[in-house]
Amino acid sequence: MSVTFANREVCDLTICDFATQRPVHVLDYANATTQEITGEQVFAYGGQGHPKRVTFYGEKGGTLAVETQLLTSELFSICTGAEIENTAKFIKRLVLEATAGSITVPPEVNLIPGSINVYAEADDLGTPVEATLDDHTITLTGEETGNYIVYGIEELTSGVKKMSIKSTTFPKAVTIYGETLMKGEDGINYPYKLVVYKASPQQTLSFGFSNNGDPATMTINFDLLSDQNDNIMDMILIEDEGA
Repeated sequence: MSVTFANREVCDLTICDFATQRPVHVLDYANATTQEITGEQVFAYGGQGHPKRVTFYGEKGGTLAVETQLLTSELFSICTGAEIENTAKFIKRLVLEATAGSITVPPEVNLIPGSINVYAEADDLGTPVEATLDDHTITLTGEETGNYIVYGIEELTSGVKKMSIKSTTFPKAVTIYGETLMKGEDGINYPYKLVVYKASPQQTLSFGFSNNGDPATMTINFDLLSDQNDNIMDMILIEDEGA
């Protein structure tokens, strides 16, 4: 007799590069995974009352949606197609003290020469003062003393993961393996697995930042495509491994 079952658990996903079939990410932190199979139906009509007489099927496909409140750089890379790089540049704002026209930049901060703008503390973002940067020393024009605001572009090289999204950057097709548990009416948990043979991440992503309410949830949608053997998805229930 066939097992009847229900689900109240998310799928853990292993994502592989479609071209190489090499695993690239384990997505075991989602809150919800939803699979949908779609297809087109058109009809031939005939007779009085214009009834439907013949059904034609086509355009088989679907989507796999993943909702997650936890994010990783690797997931952004999969969804955008951007490679992960280990260096980046970003603006740095420092409040530093000048002594006899000289300002020492902290050794852990690597500002790029030619990128700095310096202001007197009482005139932040007002009129910049003339200054030059040599290694970690900023030299002013006179014998100025006191606090100054320094803006500069910092070279980030330690512990950096950068994804550059460009107009020429597109996500790659992936193969997705999912696994969860189905609970049978007999009280036994049965392993359930799915295989998405070829999926294309949708390019539209939305995520926000807020200081109140629930943590932000990001939804990632994959379009299901047919592979070279017409495969779209396998849904697998293993009835003899129930526990």
